[in-house]
Amino acid sequence: MAEVPRETYIQPELEVYQGFFDAKWASEFTCVLKDTKLADTGNDFVRLWEAASSARALPYVMTRSLQVVRGVGFDERERETDLAMRFIKDRLVKYVNTSEEEITPPLQKKIEQTIDHLRTEYSQYAEYMKEKLRGTHDHWERLVSIEEFRKSVWSSERMCYGAIYYAYEWFLLQCIRIHSGELERSVIGAKSFGKELRKIFSQELMHECWTDRPIEIARLTRNALVHNGGRVNATLEKLPHGFNVDNDDLRIEATDTTDLYKLLSYRALKIAKAAVSIPEFR
Repeated sequence: MAEVPRETYIQPELEVYQGFFDAKWASEFTCVLKDTKLADTGNDFVRLWEAASSARALPYVMTRSLQVVRGVGFDERERETDLAMRFIKDRLVKYVNTSEEEITPPLQKKIEQTIDHLRTEYSQYAEYMKEKLRGTHDHWERLVSIEEFRKSVWSSERMCYGAIYYAYEWFLLQCIRIHSGELERSVIGAKSFGKELRKIFSQELMHECWTDRPIEIARLTRNALVHNGGRVNATLEKLPHGFNVDNDDLRIEATDTTDLYKLLSYRALKIAKAAVSIPEFR
């Protein structure tokens, strides 16, 4: 059987790899659950998502850090050059005057003016180079040309997508456990999960937070990542999942992870607001 070529794809734009965590959402979410039986679960849930966001942002943070370090190095060299220029200006005339020939006042003035001009010219050049460093993605372009770096970004994006969904499903499971009083309880299968959520909340909220098409797609994507090597399975293939696919390989991009976070954070907040009115959670 011929080997199917696989592409290690990452998005070319550095900015999409910034963190997606919404501190304002987190504050509202934890505030809603404060002083309820879901408070600790809510705090852990927020922490898991914040950690996933930080992991996803690592390529962005790394690249920006390299740019900062390079800029700082340039600042240090600029200061050293300025000191050297000052030293030369102060000592040049003195050393020449101790030799057999003395520098005339007009020549001394000319030497000092020339050195001052060089200082100014170098300062302008340094500012130009620093601005050039700030305005380009040269570090990012070099990093993404390294195959090992590309693979790490490709792999970590898949893991971050999964982490967002895993934490969401865990939060819903904790709602079922705490409501029933069975803290070690396991719920197997999507249908059983939906049935339990419907008993606790309502048909409408269960659908919005569990069986709604976008969440079903996220769940099937998680299953494909965990159980099918990241390849599209037959069930997911029939749905309008919106992922780019490379030879049946799901291409999980940074924007996909960010979109999933936005989708699930809204639904999780609705669950939290509904839960606080239910006696079993107080």
